[in-house]
Amino acid sequence: SFVYTGLLYLSDGGSDFDGGRLVFETASGEMETAVTPRRGTLVLFTSGEEFPHRVEKVLSGTRLALTIAFTCDETAAVTDLLARAPF
Repeated sequence: SFVYTGLLYLSDGGSDFDGGRLVFETASGEMETAVTPRRGTLVLFTSGEEFPHRVEKVLSGTRLALTIAFTCDETAAVTDLLARAPF
């Protein structure tokens, strides 16, 4: 039910960790492009089948990213985030 996905990188690939690139693939599963995370970079893309993607395995260090999912479906929207918090 997500329409858009956003990734905000909080660490740097190559210095804070190795591996962990965001890879966009062709329909046949071949790598089309890869994004090396850089602290402060925001990557936005539509969440449908038009952008198949994956994240490479992190080989060392810690990869930090904030994932943000956007929906246009009111029934799937989180209307009161704090009500869902476990505290």
